Amino acid sequence: MFRTNSSYGRFWEGRNTFGALIQTIQDTTRQVCFALRNDRERKLRIAYYLICYPYAVKRQVRSVEETD
Repeated sequence: MFRTNSSYGRFWEGRNTFGALIQTIQDTTRQVCFALRNDRERKLRIAYYLICYPYAVKRQVRSVEETD
């Protein structure tokens, strides 16, 4: 029973942390879009990097091997 509760707690902690990461990236993207109103190219490039970051974190946490 202790292992189940412990693993469930770790799962929720990870889920909350990842959710906070997503929220921070959304906020940062909004701020970038506001700050770079007239520079569409830079705005899109930064937004794409921010979008890629959670995927990179997920792959690192799960230790997914490249199959390419």
